[in-house]
Amino acid sequence: MSKVWACCAAAGVVLLGYSGTGLDALGSGFAMLAGCCWGGYILVGKRLAMRVKDGSGLALAVAWGALLSVPYGISQAGAALLEPETIALAAIVAVLSSVLPYTCHLEALRRLPPRVFGVLTSLEPMVGGW
Repeated sequence: MSKVWACCAAAGVVLLGYSGTGLDALGSGFAMLAGCCWGGYILVGKRLAMRVKDGSGLALAVAWGALLSVPYGISQAGAALLEPETIALAAIVAVLSSVLPYTCHLEALRRLPPRVFGVLTSLEPMVGGW
């Protein structure tokens, strides 16, 4: 039954991406790569959610992401990164755009099978468009 849903999802992507002039091969390739990455995220997230019951795994991931972003931030903003307003805004953005959603994802992954989680999260763009 899951193969039927996967085929329906693939057909939906093709229909959404079809512009009347054919499909762009590069764009289709990137879409497939993004789908593979999302599937990997779900499987790795499920393992993380089952092994780490507290938020330490998520805290490590957010800290690692921040660390990787620092060189780019320094090259673009320099010392402005150390201003209190910038630090406060960065903390708010980190909590609202990363910590809160990913905490919800990990809690959902603890309770749902990966295939159900994948179907439900594939509905996010549609719901976000309302």
